[in-house]
Amino acid sequence: MSHSHISNVRIFFIWLMLLVCAAALRAETIVSEDFSSGLPTEGWEYYKSSSTYGRIQVASGRMRMDVTTNSNYSLNEAILTVNLAGATAASLSFQQIDTLDEEHTLPASFSGHDNGDGVAISADGVTWYTISTRRS
Repeated sequence: MSHSHISNVRIFFIWLMLLVCAAALRAETIVSEDFSSGLPTEGWEYYKSSSTYGRIQVASGRMRMDVTTNSNYSLNEAILTVNLAGATAASLSFQQIDTLDEEHTLPASFSGHDNGDGVAISADGVTWYTISTRRS
C-alpha cells in the first residue's frame, strides 16, 4: 500500500479506548477522541451484525463493544474516516483492552468485515490491513 497518494484513510476499530491521529509533518492533531461526550458522530460509522445482541456504547469514558446478553455473538465495528490530504506522514496512537472475551484474531488483511478482535486501517474502505490484535 503506497502512502504517498492516500487522501482518506478509514480506520476500523472493533473496540478502542482512545484515538489520536496526528499528521507528523504538520505537527497538528487531526482527530483526538476521549469519549467523554459519548459516542462521536462526525466522521464515525458504527456497525453491529446483530441488532438484538450487539452493543456499542461509552462506559466510564471508554468505547465499549460487547453483547447485551452472554452466550450470544455480534460483530461490532466503529469506523473513523480521516482525511489525510496534504499529509506526507501520519501517526496513530490508541489504547485498547479486551476482557472476558473469546479469542478471535484478525487476519493480516481482509475485505469487508471480519469476525476478529483488533484494529485495522484501509485506504479504500474495502481492503483492510490489521495493525493491532487484541490484548488483555
